[in-house]
Amino acid sequence: MMDIDPDTTPSTETTAFWLSEGRSDASDADLGGEPGKWMLFYPRPKLDAAWAAAKRLYRSNELPGVVCMKVSTARPNPRCRDTGDGVIICYCGPASAEEPMRRIGHALIRAMDYRENATVSYKSDLQTMGGTAATGQRVNHLYRIRVSDVLS
Repeated sequence: MMDIDPDTTPSTETTAFWLSEGRSDASDADLGGEPGKWMLFYPRPKLDAAWAAAKRLYRSNELPGVVCMKVSTARPNPRCRDTGDGVIICYCGPASAEEPMRRIGHALIRAMDYRENATVSYKSDLQTMGGTAATGQRVNHLYRIRVSDVLS
């Protein structure tokens, strides 16, 4: 495994698909045995600043329930549908606990002041293993939150 400088930005990383923040030893048990994640999509030109904000919030414990995070990089990914966007993945679980996951999602939208899309989606790792929209998966989320329901 290669060591990547923790200050590397998503736009400059071309060898790895992802940059990570948080507990590298996080296990399924840390996520209630059912890993899942909230996905925040950003236009590529805004991704570096959003990642810096997410790391700052995570490091200062302002993302309650988020166990660890990762962000897509500039390396082309065949599982990606829209190359104009990047994504910040915020892991939390258990995936079947809808109300707690929705509370985490609401807090994440507020903390990140997320306004890039009308909705934010949560999906389980089982869904990820089944494929992405780019690979033909039709239903690719468990929960959705309308951003307008959280931010005024």
